[in-house]
Amino acid sequence: MDNEAFQTGTPLFRAITTGHTDAVAKLLATGADPNECYGEDDEPALLVAAIEGRADICAQLIAAGADVNATDSRGYSPLLGAVCADNLPIVQALLAAGARVNHRCAQSGATALHDAATGNHLAIARELISAGADVNAPENNEGNTVLMSAVQALAPELVELLLQHGAAPNTRSSKGDTALELIRNELLYLWEPLKCARARRIESLLTT
Repeated sequence: MDNEAFQTGTPLFRAITTGHTDAVAKLLATGADPNECYGEDDEPALLVAAIEGRADICAQLIAAGADVNATDSRGYSPLLGAVCADNLPIVQALLAAGARVNHRCAQSGATALHDAATGNHLAIARELISAGADVNAPENNEGNTVLMSAVQALAPELVELLLQHGAAPNTRSSKGDTALELIRNELLYLWEPLKCARARRIESLLTT
């Protein structure tokens, strides 16, 4: 997303990217389309607000009728944007408004839970699982299950959470690796004590 482009774009997108909630309210009240799209990827207003972390503006757009499942041309949804921005309140607002928790980005093949695992966003992962996220969602385009994404992020708390909710540890990626094989391969190259400790904890979880 090119913020400079949006700041020279439509009044609604300028107000969103600069965080002017009063301006957004006035524009919506005078007929601005809450589902307006802009930019070379046709990004919906709600997606931009989510990525920018504008919780108040997200609430305004949702209240005005924004489609919480609208995507840009890459299949990127507001929920995916909020997860990648590590913004739990926006994630909660989108889920409450009916965002599809298992939607997959057309470009990356990732679900919101994949992205939460990759970013080590534990609280968001808990929220997504509570909302029905599939812990064994099909692999993303890089061949990783959600569990593998958490392993590669060296996130033992997330690995434990996923296992507690039924993540399958023996699934193989498109490259033929299991989560345990991935972490053991990581251990061959890690030298920082903290990272090694996290990796050993993950190995222990996967072998228990």
